[in-house]
Amino acid sequence: MRTGGVALAGTHQNNRKGLIIVIRRTLSRPTATAVVFLFGVTALTFGLLRQSGAAEAAPPKPPVVFQTKVTCCQTIELSSGGTLIATSPALPAGTYLVHATVGVVIGPNDGHVTCATAPTSVGGNDGIFGYAGNGATESGSGPDGVYGSDTIVDTWTITQPGDTIYLYCWVGNFGQGTYASEAVLAVERLGTLIQ
Repeated sequence: MRTGGVALAGTHQNNRKGLIIVIRRTLSRPTATAVVFLFGVTALTFGLLRQSGAAEAAPPKPPVVFQTKVTCCQTIELSSGGTLIATSPALPAGTYLVHATVGVVIGPNDGHVTCATAPTSVGGNDGIFGYAGNGATESGSGPDGVYGSDTIVDTWTITQPGDTIYLYCWVGNFGQGTYASEAVLAVERLGTLIQ
């Protein structure tokens, strides 16, 4: 009986080892296959990305802004034909968002002040204007005039590197002491805005 018992114990132990080997083989083959498959897919994906030229996204560039200021309390008398107020620094080729604000003092009967921007190489304007008006006939002249501001937001494309953008203003009825007292011209190159 002892021999039979030992034989049973030995058989049971052999069966257990056989069961463990079968379980190991069953689990290890699919797991190893899955690991090899995932490794292959990962390698293929990275290979295709490198081949396509795709790269990691570069951090956004800081905005590129060129600015010109005419500080307060100037007396730039405006004509009816247009008076240059400010010019940007030389610009690289590209498309720019242009912001301009001009503080004006409008004399009586001068009606209004209109301002515009344009690249120096182009001249004129594109029909986008800033406007400030004085409808009062009894306002004073000079510092006693009506205070206002012209604001312009526009876009321009610079095709010639080194070109500039200028800001100019004119008055509806010249001769009543209308002038620009301060201004800022800021041009921001599009495509450099932080997103």
